[in-house]
Amino acid sequence: MFPDNPRNATLYYWWSTQVNRLNDWENCLNDLSKKHMELYDILNNEKTTNFFEKPREINPIRISHFDYIEKIASIEKSFQTMANAFKCQHIQDSLANFDARYKMLLKSQNLRWVLLEFSFPILIATISILSLLNKVC
Repeated sequence: MFPDNPRNATLYYWWSTQVNRLNDWENCLNDLSKKHMELYDILNNEKTTNFFEKPREINPIRISHFDYIEKIASIEKSFQTMANAFKCQHIQDSLANFDARYKMLLKSQNLRWVLLEFSFPILIATISILSLLNKVC
């Protein structure tokens, strides 16, 4: 899921990989919904009198199963909203822009370190040594 080096794992990389995994979740939810609908149909079938004494009576099992179907529909709706957010091109463009600017920040910080914290002290030390040598000689 992540690149070889964890320091290279960015939010944009994570986002782009998660979009590809949405199909797995969608298939799973669709299968769950189909199984519950099949079970609901079996419970409401006129011929299944072995589960109930009277096939048309209101049974707690039927009611609770109907509640599960409503909950599954609510989960599917929430998932669809999340899937639309993941697939939104504006968010992907914004994340790509953020990643590009972040890489530029890292490069500028590396350049700052090389110039100010490494090269500048060496330059000052060299000037100091040359100045001392000029005064001594």
